[in-house]
Amino acid sequence: EVVRRAPCPVQAGGGVRTLNDVEEILAAGANRVVMSARALDDPEEMGAALQRFGERTGVSLDSQGGTESERTVGDGTPLLDAVRTFEDAGASFFIYVDTHKDGSLTGPDVEGLSSVTNATTLPVVYSGGIGTLDDLRTVARLRDHGVSGAVVGRAFYESKFDVRDAMLAADAAAGEEEPLVET
Repeated sequence: EVVRRAPCPVQAGGGVRTLNDVEEILAAGANRVVMSARALDDPEEMGAALQRFGERTGVSLDSQGGTESERTVGDGTPLLDAVRTFEDAGASFFIYVDTHKDGSLTGPDVEGLSSVTNATTLPVVYSGGIGTLDDLRTVARLRDHGVSGAVVGRAFYESKFDVRDAMLAADAAAGEEEPLVET
């Protein structure tokens, strides 16, 4: 239903761990699928999904822990080990989520995001803690370091800023000569 009504490409995820999960979401019309880091629980199944649909499949790295060496995903796999495993298996992008910041509006986890972008050549989307346009600008300035976007949720729900202002701020911070949104 979402795909049918959406005027834009749709990316879907949430508990996606198997080849069958990926096939069902793509068959429903989604353009891209975000697998859960819990897919690491079954490396064979994960590998089959990424080998078949890698260019349309990314992985959500829902990170837990404080310092770089303490950050884990899924069932406790060290974050940077998971990055290497998924990249080697054929993922095409990552979403890095700092679960401690998610929904907090307290600013992005630049240290954690930088550790992920430094560990991969794949594009990374950031999620967690964005509460102001300055937070969004901070993430956008990392575009040249592999950050391809940001997820903004609660800030929109609480009307901290709107989509148009977010896109203009991010484009300007990333050095785009022409904004993606007309003024």
